[in-house]
Amino acid sequence: LFSSTQFGAVQRDPSGVEAGVFVSESDITTVTRWGLRLTVGAQVVLHEHAVLGVAVQSPVLAVFSTVESTGLLSSRGVVDVGDPDGVFVLDEASAVEADSGLGGPARVRVGLALPFDSAVVSLDADYQNGIRRRQRGVDRRPVYNLRAGARLHASDTVDVGVGFFTDRSPERIERFGDVRANFYGGTLGLHLRKVRRLAEEEEDEHLIFETTIALRYALGHGRIAALALLPDLTATSLFTEPLVRYRVHELALHLGSGLRF
Repeated sequence: LFSSTQFGAVQRDPSGVEAGVFVSESDITTVTRWGLRLTVGAQVVLHEHAVLGVAVQSPVLAVFSTVESTGLLSSRGVVDVGDPDGVFVLDEASAVEADSGLGGPARVRVGLALPFDSAVVSLDADYQNGIRRRQRGVDRRPVYNLRAGARLHASDTVDVGVGFFTDRSPERIERFGDVRANFYGGTLGLHLRKVRRLAEEEEDEHLIFETTIALRYALGHGRIAALALLPDLTATSLFTEPLVRYRVHELALHLGSGLRF
């Protein structure tokens, strides 16, 4: 995680004395956590045109974690024009800690596939329970996501795919830098195949060259904990952390190729 913040302000009181402050802060933190999780899954053929799959993941059992951080703070305050005061602080820290307890939520996924001669339709649901361990930086609310898609066989060489999905965030917002966004979007793609027959003496009869081209769009909206500098430099705290709403448009192009024989 990398963050960098800079603020500057100047205020003049009724007597004409100027007071100002400039603060620059940068921080790099790397957190690595190790844990154990059990996953169990099953797939059942309900019908010729219906296949059900279920996967259950246990909560993550935390084992240990490592934290490395480097922070740089530079500030310069001017109480009077001729009285500058500057501070420069470089701080580095690292730690390896044994951990215990829950480090991640349980997860349940259920999927249903409906294969037909000219198309395949799939539905998928995903649920994660909430978990709160503030001392370890884990604070997640319960969340669910849904996905639906279809693949249509337009011809022997062309398939058309379309899908819709949600990507809702389980994160809570409590302090500066926390972000929570829920995404809702869709995909549209083409799958192209080209068959090349081989000579009779070859072990395989043919090679199949495959190319996938897909476009993905998602609309995200949520909140971010921002940091604002108060205009009153005599206040106990110069900063406040307002929640700011934001919206983002995400567009991605996916290209893939493969060879089957």
